[in-house]
Amino acid sequence: MSRKPAPASRAERKRSSQKGSRAVARPAPSWPAAFHTLFRQEAGHEPALDGLRGISSMFVVMFHCAVWLPAALPDSFRALPQGFLLFWRQTWFGVDVFFVMSGFLIGRILMRRLQKGSLGFLSFYLRRGFRIFPIYYLVLTASVFWFARIEEWGLLFGRRTWQETVGGSWANFLYLSNYVRGMGFPNAMTWSWSLCVEEHFYLLLPAALVLLWRFTRGAMRPLLMFAVLAVPTASRWYEWAQQPDMSVFMWIHPMSHTHGDGLVMGVLIAYAYVFHREQATAWVARLGNLTWILGVACIASAMLWGGLRTPGYFPVVWQYFVVALGATFLVLNGVFLDNAGTRFLSYRVWTPLARVSYCTYLIQMFVIFWLFAWWPNRPHGTAGALWMFCASSLVVIVVSSLVAGLTYLLVERPLLDQGARLAVRFPPRTHTPPA
Repeated sequence: MSRKPAPASRAERKRSSQKGSRAVARPAPSWPAAFHTLFRQEAGHEPALDGLRGISSMFVVMFHCAVWLPAALPDSFRALPQGFLLFWRQTWFGVDVFFVMSGFLIGRILMRRLQKGSLGFLSFYLRRGFRIFPIYYLVLTASVFWFARIEEWGLLFGRRTWQETVGGSWANFLYLSNYVRGMGFPNAMTWSWSLCVEEHFYLLLPAALVLLWRFTRGAMRPLLMFAVLAVPTASRWYEWAQQPDMSVFMWIHPMSHTHGDGLVMGVLIAYAYVFHREQATAWVARLGNLTWILGVACIASAMLWGGLRTPGYFPVVWQYFVVALGATFLVLNGVFLDNAGTRFLSYRVWTPLARVSYCTYLIQMFVIFWLFAWWPNRPHGTAGALWMFCASSLVVIVVSSLVAGLTYLLVERPLLDQGARLAVRFPPRTHTPPA
């Protein structure tokens, strides 16, 4: 009778796991290989989401162009039709699409790990840290100690003195500017509010999921997630009830607890994808093309009846939820369906825009103000103003993408690979989780 082999010790299992992990660690890429990653649709990525990310990135840039170009170059853009400007100033929803995708992609990573038995905090935070912090702090430091000292760029920093901007920059460095400054000044990077929201999400989600998995079972988990989804809407309703004539721009827009709808919805999609994929696939398949139609309709309704500076019950209380719902339908369409929309979003032309979208978001405002320094500011008719707006916006998109692409090759890609090499040294423990 053969004897059952003795179980391996914990130390032996750890060494075996580390050995296997190191075997798949990627070597440091050469320049041609790093350049190739800009255009390669990597395994495990959803190609349609790359397209959605790239297009949303362009919407964000166009929104900021519509906000700042007419203000800084009034002669050139005075003749722009108000309806045209209003449309582009309603494309703020691009950031909310990013929120839903971040919630889905990060939630899927964490839930797959939990499904195998252990989340692996250290490996997760190593990867996220090398992905987020270096380029953020590089751009933020340049903003505080270089760009904020350029006199012609004073409008970007609220016309405050350099000393005031430096004095208030501690909140940006600690990812607290969305609560300390809101959308006000002195602020080294007013648009970094969304990065604060995402960073709070990255910090809280792993621990929240571990607690959820440890103390709940079955249907209680998604029910509690839906309960969390109600928090941002309830918070906005409370603020509106206190001040019905308020708008969302100054404080509701940048704060995590009032603008987190999309991130939570993305986590709910991830839960369905990982634990109920067959049912989710069947449900979305029944909706068919109605999935993306509902997504576009939700976003269009927020553009029509909402706004960052528009007071009222819908703009304050519901528009973020509706936009997040619309983005959720678009993500579901991209993940579960094969139709003309997903095939369009899966074209490789969007892949490099998606790869550099993080850096593009960080630097686009500086590119806009760089453009002010040499773009001619002279009167135009309506047709000329329209052409100038489109041309200047295209310059901002192209220059931002090129600078972001170079930064990706020099900084982001090497750090991403370094984070991956370090993370595999601390693999999550694998065991059969309780039912």
